[in-house]
Amino acid sequence: MNDDIKVSVLCLTYNQENYIADALNSFVQQKTTFKYEILVNDDCSTDRTTDIVREYALKYPDIIKPIFHEENQYSKGVSPIRDILIPGANGKYIAICEGDDYWIDEYKLQSQYDYMEEHPECSLCVHNAYLVDDDKNNIGIVRTSDNDEKISIKDVMVKGGDFIATSSIFARLPEGKIIPPYFDVLCLDYTWQIFFASCGKYVYCFEKPMSVYRIGSSGSWSSLHDSNFNAYMIREKKMYEKKCKMRAEFNKYNNFKFTDFVKEADLYDYIKCAVCVEEYSKLKNKKCMKYIRGLKIKERIRYYLLIFCPRVFQKCKELKDILKKL
Repeated sequence: MNDDIKVSVLCLTYNQENYIADALNSFVQQKTTFKYEILVNDDCSTDRTTDIVREYALKYPDIIKPIFHEENQYSKGVSPIRDILIPGANGKYIAICEGDDYWIDEYKLQSQYDYMEEHPECSLCVHNAYLVDDDKNNIGIVRTSDNDEKISIKDVMVKGGDFIATSSIFARLPEGKIIPPYFDVLCLDYTWQIFFASCGKYVYCFEKPMSVYRIGSSGSWSSLHDSNFNAYMIREKKMYEKKCKMRAEFNKYNNFKFTDFVKEADLYDYIKCAVCVEEYSKLKNKKCMKYIRGLKIKERIRYYLLIFCPRVFQKCKELKDILKKL
């Protein structure tokens, strides 16, 4: 095995005492022909997360490198990946996984590493991922692709952050560790996805699910919808505005070569935002209807029901939820 570190696993965690062990176990169980390191940024957790990370670091001192803070850095505007983890990474590649998610294939890193080594024109390698609840019940899948295949940057940009599971990201470490200025507008998983995608000719996706994305954990965005819908509405609208601004800066940074993709992504997010905040009447304009008519039949019917028969759609959804419980 080469002594040089080939992959840096970047893990960010905060108050995830019930989940972080799953993530760390899945990292150390990887079987590879190369050396890798695990950087864990604990952002001043107030529960047992810090103690658990310390325990694993003591048990695996050669690969786990914990980063602790005396004050919460996120509240100061610090991005854990951009400002802490990437600057400290030593690998040729990086793999990202948040502390409440985990990997389920012990050859995940090896599979992605091998593909990237054989295809230098590919700048980002991902895979499908299972969706689970707090009790690890399988409730769905993040299906980026139905096959092992190449994905264009257009798909990454237009289909949004939900298109790719963060726990599946495997990318080349940015040259010189230089991060573009549009990250100052919005520094989220989606920003990283389009950044990594834009660094090469294409993205590659393995159809096999090799990780898990945990949905609805306490404090997550997905749980906010049910607990405080007004706050959720405000947050969704602000996020839509920030995404549009970030994409404009991204396009400018890349000499406006992604203009058509940006326009389509802005429209897609406008439609998605209107659905999320249940303002369906906003979708009756010509641009939205033209876009919806171009969707696959299943999605098209869904939008038509939301726009013209929202009560029928809600009843169908309630019936579906009831049938799931039977």
